[in-house]
Amino acid sequence: MPCIFVNYYIDFIMYRLEYHGGFESAHQLTNAYEEKCNASIHGHNWKVKIVIETEKLSKRNMVIDFSELKDVLNAFDHKNLNLVIAPIEPTAENLAQLIHGGVVQRLKKYFDIKPRVAITLWETDKSSITYYENSPSVDRQDEATIDKENEF
Repeated sequence: MPCIFVNYYIDFIMYRLEYHGGFESAHQLTNAYEEKCNASIHGHNWKVKIVIETEKLSKRNMVIDFSELKDVLNAFDHKNLNLVIAPIEPTAENLAQLIHGGVVQRLKKYFDIKPRVAITLWETDKSSITYYENSPSVDRQDEATIDKENEF
């Protein structure tokens, strides 16, 4: 039988870095749709997946040093997000966008081009948000790629 491998990526991506991390922080939402989020400060054990895709390695022969990604997350660890990111409302959506910006800023030390970056942030085990800019493939790999385990 022939080998079946179908790949529906629009662009060719050679390197895909995934970093899984997290941090603990508190926030109080002032415009939340639920009263409990408005009423008092509360905490979360946030989980984060950072995905970076690029066609080439940086001048340092890597995508990025993993410690740089950890440093981005450490800026929020054991902090009151209302104070750290004020005046921005500390929602998961805004936090994912801020983490994305921190990663993109760190990547500027490595690349002349802008690699694709996606941030998935879990507020709970069942609730997450993914933020990306102009990078449709980074968080749709499972939908965009059909490998069929290299059937023979």
